Amino acid sequence: MNCVLHANIPGTKQIHITDVFCRKNWDMPKSFPNPAVAEAYAKPRVDQSRARISHGRPDLELLRRFCSNKLGWSQVCASIQLASR
Repeated sequence: MNCVLHANIPGTKQIHITDVFCRKNWDMPKSFPNPAVAEAYAKPRVDQSRARISHGRPDLELLRRFCSNKLGWSQVCASIQLASR
């Protein structure tokens, strides 16, 4: 048995998901997928600029706090993960 998700946008493909990944009684609202989201995925708008990209250094302390507050990581765990990147 396959679950089939239909994007109601011309030119998009149907997504087939095997029953291993589907819940038995998967109930999706008629609004799924959101047509605006599916359209943006199918036809992304990208910056055509050829200018060199530059960015600053990440705020590691802010990232540690985020990982702690949102992901439940300890400060030590966050420090180890951030240092390994």
